[in-house]
Amino acid sequence: MSDVENKIKEHFKVLVPKLMSYLRDDYYKYEYELERPNDSIFFSGTFYMRIKFWINDNNDVKDKNKTNKNKEKIIIMRLVAKTPITTEAVQQLMKANDQFYNEIIFYRNYATEGDNIPKCYYTNENDLFGATLVLEDITTKGYKIHPKKVDIPLDDILPVMKEIARFHAKGYVMKEKHPEKFVGFIETIKECRYDANDNDPNSHYVYLLNHVTCRPINYLRKINYDNNFCDKLEECLKNAYRKILLKTIEPVEPLAVLCHGDLTINNMLFKRDEKDTRVMLIDFALIRYGSPAIDLSTFLCLSCSNQVKCENLPIVLRTYHDELTRCLKENGLTNLEKYSFEAFWNDYVEHALFGYTVCSYFLHTLMNEDLPPLPDILDKKMEDLANIVIESGGDKITIALANILIDLKELGCFNKILS
Repeated sequence: MSDVENKIKEHFKVLVPKLMSYLRDDYYKYEYELERPNDSIFFSGTFYMRIKFWINDNNDVKDKNKTNKNKEKIIIMRLVAKTPITTEAVQQLMKANDQFYNEIIFYRNYATEGDNIPKCYYTNENDLFGATLVLEDITTKGYKIHPKKVDIPLDDILPVMKEIARFHAKGYVMKEKHPEKFVGFIETIKECRYDANDNDPNSHYVYLLNHVTCRPINYLRKINYDNNFCDKLEECLKNAYRKILLKTIEPVEPLAVLCHGDLTINNMLFKRDEKDTRVMLIDFALIRYGSPAIDLSTFLCLSCSNQVKCENLPIVLRTYHDELTRCLKENGLTNLEKYSFEAFWNDYVEHALFGYTVCSYFLHTLMNEDLPPLPDILDKKMEDLANIVIESGGDKITIALANILIDLKELGCFNKILS
């Protein structure tokens, strides 16, 4: 058994007795099982937890050793437990402890009863080997991971747009009605990925982004696509971390809002019935304050690039905007001129390149292309790591990234950056 596995075993051995008091007080015996999800990406400290409670129907819990077998019943509870226990190298690269801190404060200080998110039963940033969150397992309510990672049908894209609109609307309402509380919460969020003070061109994320974003350039030249554009684009992408990413994440008022920050298909679950499709967002470790396009472009570029092109993007963004406006009105906001569709459209065009930067290093993972497990590649030199990502998926990924760039160019996303 590895050191990480030993830590996980000991962590839950100490955690579970404490957790029980948060769940029920009428049991006299319990058992639990842990199971890792099969579809974990990169590092994951997520476990399915199945707890079996033995309960006396007469509710005689004063003496838990005293049982009445005739009135005994068993209740099974299914939960999701999350902890950042992993290798030291992965923890440092992913800033795992900071990510868990963000999700904990999200549930403690921002989420409210009635939000369309998994119920949180337990949070603690100081358990045996670090932080722990225990949430309801919403798959027991019929929610499921989408069967596709890319090329999501439009009928499923639109419910996602409505759900992220409701998520953003809550932030706008709090920002206007309770500005001090909202700003106070935003100031507690830790930066887990994009450090504006990171001036080391060889640091993992800076080096990786400045190289993998250039992947489609040679292909675009090969198909004789606008040489002048390719030259300017290549020069820009060589410093993509500063020229694109840091600029697109900088909050611009009045549309800056609390973003999910990692709106990928893996972080949402779908529930279908005869009437409609409902979506629930999960995993709030990368929340951040910035343009709503951070969320919109991540999802649309990663999973919807073939379905959502320039010609039908207005339909998708209109669905988002209509639901956002409805929620703002429902919560008593009246001065909505600054939330016009034109304002959101322009904001998306200005910030949608964020979605491409995410695609450049993550699309191959969603498309199920082979990549060694994260712990296996952390010891490699940065140039070797970048080459592994660039080569992953071959021409299929390269062409997909090139098509995303072409579509963003036609949308006008490069007008300011390359002017």
